[in-house]
Amino acid sequence: MAVTAVRAAVQKHRAAAPIVISAVSKAAPDLASAVAVAASELIKEEAPMIARAAVISAPTHSSEVIAAVTQAVPSQASSIASVATPVVTRPAASSGTSSGGTVTTSGKTISGSNFPLNAPPKIANPVVIYNSPPSS
Repeated sequence: MAVTAVRAAVQKHRAAAPIVISAVSKAAPDLASAVAVAASELIKEEAPMIARAAVISAPTHSSEVIAAVTQAVPSQASSIASVATPVVTRPAASSGTSSGGTVTTSGKTISGSNFPLNAPPKIANPVVIYNSPPSS
């Protein structure tokens, strides 16, 4: 069902192929290689970007995606490998531990001056300037 939907979407809007593959792969990572192959068969010149979209959205299935798309579009094999492999081998963004640091609060502004301690003065005759035409 997902493969049929991807084929229909890609045939209708070729430029949306990576976005469609990314969305489906994120929602159903097990289908990432199948939908990437389906889209790559329809738009062979976009196979590297389609594979990249699937690999980014389903990183646990990256090797399957790269192998399947490379087999489906062998003419793009080197491009697929060069575009998708760096995504697979990138380091984690966070080590999971805090590097430390102390959070402090202060009554001073960024420039070092003090915040006023008193409430702002009341305006005697306030003027509403929103949603009204200027008077001339």
